[in-house]
Amino acid sequence: MNPNYPIIKIKDKSSKAFRVSKNPWVYSGAIHEMDSNIKDSQLVSIHDSKGQIGIGYLDQNGRIPIRFLTFSEQTVFFDENILIERLHSAWNLRSNFINLNNTNAFRFINSEGDFLPGMTIDIYNILAVISVSSNFVKSWIEIIQSFLMTKGIEYFAIKNENKEFSFLGNRSIEEITFKENNLRFHFSILDTQKTGFYLDQRQNRKKIETYASHRSGLNTFSFTGAFGIYAKNANARNILNIDSSQKSIEISKINQELNFPNDKTIEHSVSDVSSFLRELEKSKYDLIVLDPPAFAKTKKSLPQASRAYKDLNRNAFQKIAKNGIVFTFSCSGFMDKNLFRQIIFGASVEAGRKIQVLEELGHGLDHPVDIFHPEGEYLKGFILKVE
Repeated sequence: MNPNYPIIKIKDKSSKAFRVSKNPWVYSGAIHEMDSNIKDSQLVSIHDSKGQIGIGYLDQNGRIPIRFLTFSEQTVFFDENILIERLHSAWNLRSNFINLNNTNAFRFINSEGDFLPGMTIDIYNILAVISVSSNFVKSWIEIIQSFLMTKGIEYFAIKNENKEFSFLGNRSIEEITFKENNLRFHFSILDTQKTGFYLDQRQNRKKIETYASHRSGLNTFSFTGAFGIYAKNANARNILNIDSSQKSIEISKINQELNFPNDKTIEHSVSDVSSFLRELEKSKYDLIVLDPPAFAKTKKSLPQASRAYKDLNRNAFQKIAKNGIVFTFSCSGFMDKNLFRQIIFGASVEAGRKIQVLEELGHGLDHPVDIFHPEGEYLKGFILKVE
């Protein structure tokens, strides 16, 4: 049976990106023509002059007007059964490799990385935070709710593109405590950035335990203070969490009390990180975490962002103690790992310090990336030893 989806035709000069490279994003400039009866937020058959490339959905008002759901030259459906199959696959990936007994917070659906573009879902204990970037994927929500209820999820918060939250049904929850590697953390839906906790850094937070013992740590752009909690869990001598946001520092203090109540070796400060590093006395810290927000939010802003990353890392390299360890990150999707590495190289030259790359870092396995969608690989980082 032919589903008879309305047809959208792609320009032949653009079709290689989809027919061969299978990139799931179709920008408006690649569209040649559409059926006159087509409606927004519906399934469509995507063609070039050779015929069908695959099935996707239309979101005319979105930044990305068409997203592929499957690539096939044959007649195919995308229905509830396929959606449920992909939900099962995503859940199995997490449950097979994450110990859900000691970690009950993770990214369940990572949009294109789980072949469900336009939606991300984060789990915090018994709360699911669903972020949608297309009207079409809203049609999946009831199916997803039914699926997750079988996994013990009780509350469902929907985050729309306007960044406002709503709850499904009459059940709402403002805050919750969850576990990550047997450490406890606080989540407040009223004080979130993105979907709340930067779950993509979980494996990297765990990594810091390898390096933190008996070190004096500076956790910059600390947000929830989680890197500091992990460092202290590995017997760091002392930790200072700094962030420019008073709200973030309050969350950081809550997380400290959940794990290390009344521990005077963990401190918190509302400070501008760049100014703090410039004024910092040399050699006070021998462990520094640099986890800033995305400096490059557009491709056009890359040159300015590159300078900001270099200044930040140079200041840290100049001030860290001999044989210190730096965890440095960029979550800017427009900056690839090679460019970030070049920036670190430039910062080390200007700082006049010898630096060894000990490890390269990225997001955890609950943030899988579709090999045909490199745009999904946004987080990159390095563990560095500064001589």
